[in-house]
Amino acid sequence: MYDYSQTCLTNSKRKRRKPKKITYIGFIFFLLFLILTIFIKNQLQTDERPLSPASNLETNNLKQHSSIQAQHQTSPSSKPKTTQAIPNPISVNSKINEVNELFANKQGGYGWYVQSLISGEGYGSNYDFAYTAASINKIPIMISFLQSVGNGTFSLDDKYTLTLGDIEEGSGTLQYQTLGSTWTYQQLVEFSGHYSDNTAINALHRLVGFDSPQRLIDQFNLSYTNINKNTSSPKDMVTLLSILYSQKIIKDNLLNLFYKSLQNTEYEEDLIPEGVPDNVAVSHKIGWQIQVWSDCGIVFASKPYALCIMDNNISESEAREIIPQISHKIWTWEGI
Repeated sequence: MYDYSQTCLTNSKRKRRKPKKITYIGFIFFLLFLILTIFIKNQLQTDERPLSPASNLETNNLKQHSSIQAQHQTSPSSKPKTTQAIPNPISVNSKINEVNELFANKQGGYGWYVQSLISGEGYGSNYDFAYTAASINKIPIMISFLQSVGNGTFSLDDKYTLTLGDIEEGSGTLQYQTLGSTWTYQQLVEFSGHYSDNTAINALHRLVGFDSPQRLIDQFNLSYTNINKNTSSPKDMVTLLSILYSQKIIKDNLLNLFYKSLQNTEYEEDLIPEGVPDNVAVSHKIGWQIQVWSDCGIVFASKPYALCIMDNNISESEAREIIPQISHKIWTWEGI
């Protein structure tokens, strides 16, 4: 902008001449008009000049930043909105491959199967194969007995008297108790799950009838599970647990008793439970014997799922590392 004050100052210092007043004022207006015209013309040329690529990028970034700020801006009185989680983009085949890589080139063979208890969708590998079940087959025996309680055949308050024929060495505490001591049927169920008690499960099996658990298994076409041969498969166990979860076999207090008996057990909480957060409940049953280290159960996540990992001829030290890793991967895909 033209500085009028400076012009006035300069003019005040000069000697006054005596040109014609109109000519002098006209010249000043003409000069101002010329300067203003040049300034406007230059400004218009600058505005019409296209931006350089760098200038375009900077302008776009500013617009994008303003848009992001507008999206996240919330008034102080309003509550933050809960955004829906983006579905995991990993394909089922990719998930299977990632899990299988964990036991590639390891000793023995592993099979696993997982099923959402919400959608019913499942996947896994090597899951239709008869593995040594070990204590995992205590699951159908416990369910069969509780089903008989639900049908009115037994009561949880009924008394059992410890007999020599039921005592079996290995896991559990009843084997060390006095012959003739009495225990409620509910305690037998709790011991079978919490302590994996061989004596307690023998008593339940005898009470419910040795053929009853197998009839339950055959009812749901679990073809790889055989109580007498002590075999099962990952998919068979997951299928049984998913049916159980739907309350088609037992429900209410009997179902809760089953779940609680298999939580925070005395044996191997560092397998499936190790792969999920501590505040997430897991009802599970391990199967252990020489070169067998398996685990099957339900993870009560916000999106619950059933998971079973079985193996044969494995290295125990390797299995104790692999199973929690499998569990954690499944948790990140299915539980969150």
